[in-house]
Amino acid sequence: MKIHIQGIEKWSYVTGSAARPAAGPKADEWDTANTNVMGILLKAMTPEVMRLFANYDSPKAIWDSVAATYYDGSDFARVHELNVKAFKITQSGQPVATFYANLKTIWQELDQRNPNPVTCEVDINSYRTEQDKMCVHIFLTGLDPHFEGAKNELLRLATPPTLEQAFAYIRRDEGNKAAAQNLRTEISSLAIHATPPPLPQPQIGNSTLVPSQSQYQPQNQGYHQMACNYCKEVGHFKNQCPKLRSFNYNNSGWRGGNNTGGHEGRGGGQRGKVAVQLVPEPDFYGIGGVIMGNGDLRGRLFHLDCMYAEPTQAPEQPLALTLNSDRLSELWLWHRRLGHPSFGVMKKSMPSLFLGVSESSLHCETCALAKSHRSSYHSNFHSSTMPFELIHSNVWGPSKHFTLSGMRYFVLFIDDCTRLSWVVLLMSKDSVFSAFTAFHKLVRTQYDAHVKVFRSDNGGEFVNHSFHEYFQHHDIIHQTSCPQTPEQNGVSERKNSHVLDMARSLLLSANMPKYLWGEAVLCASHLINRLPSVPL
Repeated sequence: MKIHIQGIEKWSYVTGSAARPAAGPKADEWDTANTNVMGILLKAMTPEVMRLFANYDSPKAIWDSVAATYYDGSDFARVHELNVKAFKITQSGQPVATFYANLKTIWQELDQRNPNPVTCEVDINSYRTEQDKMCVHIFLTGLDPHFEGAKNELLRLATPPTLEQAFAYIRRDEGNKAAAQNLRTEISSLAIHATPPPLPQPQIGNSTLVPSQSQYQPQNQGYHQMACNYCKEVGHFKNQCPKLRSFNYNNSGWRGGNNTGGHEGRGGGQRGKVAVQLVPEPDFYGIGGVIMGNGDLRGRLFHLDCMYAEPTQAPEQPLALTLNSDRLSELWLWHRRLGHPSFGVMKKSMPSLFLGVSESSLHCETCALAKSHRSSYHSNFHSSTMPFELIHSNVWGPSKHFTLSGMRYFVLFIDDCTRLSWVVLLMSKDSVFSAFTAFHKLVRTQYDAHVKVFRSDNGGEFVNHSFHEYFQHHDIIHQTSCPQTPEQNGVSERKNSHVLDMARSLLLSANMPKYLWGEAVLCASHLINRLPSVPL
C-alpha cells in the first residue's frame, strides 16, 4: 500500500505534510488528489472494515485511525506467528513453485516487520548470508519425500547453495521427474498395433480390434512411416520390435513365451504365473474375454509382465487395421469424450452413430484395461419409491497421489431411487460429517425432500458421536453393514467401481498424470449423472 501511494507521489497526503492551499485551482487539485488517496486506502479494506472508516475526510485521519484500531505498537506476536508458520509449512503435494511462493510471502513479511538491525556493510552481508542459509534449510525440510535424492545432493555440496539456487535445482528435478513419468511404458504396450491399410482386416471371433487413440493414424500414411512406440525406429510396430522379448500370438490371445507356468493357489504369499484374462462386461460389449497378456499372481493382484517375455519370432499376420469410416471415427471420438461409457448406453443416447454398426464388433482396449474386475455381487432388487428416501454412502481412499488441492479421499452420496450421485473430495476422513451435513442441507433446500434412511458401512467416519446426534435430531435411521461384508453395501460399492472405472478411462485415454484423479472423478460423476441409467 505504501509503495503504491509513494509511486504516485501522494504519500504526503497520508502523513499530513501536504497542507490544503487557499481557494483556487490548486485547492481543487488538492481536493481531487486527497479524495483519490482516500479511495486507494478504502478499496484495500474489506466491506466490513470499510464501513468503520468511510466517514473520515482525509487520508491521514483514516491512516491514524486504522493504526490506533489494529496496531498496538508491537510486532512480536505476529513475528512469532510467522516464524511458527514458516517452520511448520510443508509442500504436501503442491508444485514446488507454489510451495516456494508461499514461503517467500512469509519471509517478506518477516523482513518488513523485523528489519535488519546491523548498520555495518560487512555485517549486513554476513547477516543476509546466515538468513539465506536458514531459509534454504526450511525450504528443503518442507519438501515432499520424493525429493530426498535431490535434497541430499544439495546438502553434499562443498559450497552451500543460496535459496534461489536450491529452488532452481529442485525445480529442475521436479521437471525431470515429470518428463520421466511421461516416458514410461504406455498402456498401449498391450495393444495389437495397426498395419498398412492395403492388407485385409482380420478378426478374432466377432470382435474387431480397434487401435487406441495414441496409435490411430490416417489411412493415407505409407508403410515406410510406421514407427515403433518402444525403440522409436521406423519400419516396424511395437509387437514386431526385436529389442523387446516378444510374444506368441494365437487365436486365444497373447501368451508369453516362457511364462505359462501354473500357480499354487490364491491365498497368503503364494505366487505363480497365470494368463491374465481381461474380461469386459458381457452386457456392455457382447463378446467373450480375450487373453491380453501374462501376469504374476502376488496375493490377490496380477502384475502384468508382458513386456518381459522371452524373445521369439514376431507375428507376421497383421492383427488390426485403422478404421476409415467417418461414422466409426465419430463414434470412437464420442466414446472417449463421454468417459468411455458402454456402447449400449451410447446407442440409446446417440442412435444415429450406430446405423449399420454392430455393438459386438466394437472393442475398446482402454475399457478392457480400466474396467477389469472381479465378478459382481448379487443385486438387491428392492429400491425406494421416492427420491432421497434412502441414501447410500461410502468413502474411498487414501490415494497414493495428492490432488492439486491436497485431497486424498472422496465420499459418495447416492440416491437409491434415481441412482444420482454426489461426490465430495476430502483431505481426510474427518471431513465426512461436514460433507454429509452440507449434502443434507442441499437436499432439504433445493429439492424440498427429507432423508429417511442413511445406509453405510461400519467405518469410524460414519459410526461416531457426531453422526449419532445428527441422525437423532433429524429423525434419520442409520443402517450399517456387518464388518468385513461389503456385499451389504452393494449400491455404493458398485457406484464406487463405476466412477473409478470411468475416471481411469479418462486418465488413460488422455495420457494425463495420476495426480489429476480428483478432477477425473468429479468429471466421471458429472457424466454418469447425465447418461441413461436403468432406474430412470
